[in-house]
Amino acid sequence: MPIVRELTFIDCENLLSQEFPPTVDSLRIERWHGQLGLFEASMQVEYCLQYLYISDCSSSISIGCLPTTLRTLEINNCDKLEFPFPHSHKFLERICIKNSCDFLISFPLNSFPKLNMLSIHGCRTLESLYVLDGLCQDLTSLSYLYILVCPNFASFPKGGLSATNLTKLKIGQCDKLKFLPEKMHTLFPSLQYLDISDCPDVELFPEASFPLSLQQLDIANCNKLIASRMSWNLRRLSVLENFTIGAESADLKSFPEEGLLSTAITSLTISGISCLKILDMKGMQELTSLKELWLGDVRVVVSKPLQAFYCRSTSGQELH
Repeated sequence: MPIVRELTFIDCENLLSQEFPPTVDSLRIERWHGQLGLFEASMQVEYCLQYLYISDCSSSISIGCLPTTLRTLEINNCDKLEFPFPHSHKFLERICIKNSCDFLISFPLNSFPKLNMLSIHGCRTLESLYVLDGLCQDLTSLSYLYILVCPNFASFPKGGLSATNLTKLKIGQCDKLKFLPEKMHTLFPSLQYLDISDCPDVELFPEASFPLSLQQLDIANCNKLIASRMSWNLRRLSVLENFTIGAESADLKSFPEEGLLSTAITSLTISGISCLKILDMKGMQELTSLKELWLGDVRVVVSKPLQAFYCRSTSGQELH
């Protein structure tokens, strides 16, 4: 009999955990009809499962203790899935949750010490990430963190999140978020890419600043954060090459102010700022490394010295 390694259930019902072979290392369950229970504590089975994907299940789903072999968990469009947080998952490396888990209010990072990537998208009830005192404060495995379209998300762990190998952080459409993570400049020493969008009330935490390691910074529709832009101290960021800003902020009529941006920037994008009237030439002339400037969908040919700009739209139309 051949050994089953990959197994997919689509439009099925009444699956019991013991019905799939322990040799399976990839399991996909899509459009399951009826209640579903996986990895119940009473089932003493040694699994080889490394990848689990659950999608488009409208009924109640409960997950017991995940197999220690599991590396990737993806959950998509499963409102009633109950996540197995009471257990510690020491080997899980990648979690993607999208439009699912309506019971999820706080995500306990201490339950996943080997997590390399966490993506939570469209979780209506999520309010926070937290780390229990004394447990897994140092998340050295975490490289990618995305919190997107979570309207009730309001806070990161108190005191900061020690993720020394975090390289990419995306936060978007989190209306209740007030502050970016504490102590980013010291606790995120490897952060290269930071994208913050559609968080109208978010600000830098008091006495915090952006990490020196940043190579790309994108900020869009974060009016409160943009209003405090002169306190960002971007001149410190000697490796920041790409910077994007976009907002309907009423106070952004002239940009960039003198002393605002890092001289290392090679690509600058200014998008969606309808009130912008003037490109501040003093601020622009400080950008001695600038090679590319985008104004919305218009690419600006940059000449040196920066005394004038020659603009050509993507359609080839010349702009003056």
